[in-house]
Amino acid sequence: MCFGTFLDYNADWIDTVQFPPSLKKFPIQGKAVYKITGKVVAEFDFITIEVTTLERQHYRSDTKTTAFYNPKGGPKDNDNHSPFKLIK
Repeated sequence: MCFGTFLDYNADWIDTVQFPPSLKKFPIQGKAVYKITGKVVAEFDFITIEVTTLERQHYRSDTKTTAFYNPKGGPKDNDNHSPFKLIK
């Protein structure tokens, strides 16, 4: 059994539960965007989705922010797209 917590498009929390048959067929594959299909269940004033299918979705990154992002922490020397230049 696996419990998951996700954020939806409106930044609202979604809590899920996957039972062994669903978990074996549709494992969580790390941080990603997922399409979750299942049954909404309310028990003890707590709402969860019992997952039937969990599919990792492909998505395109936001080009407005990734054009200026350097995961190594500093500006790129040969970045022609960045408005910032490294002064040496």
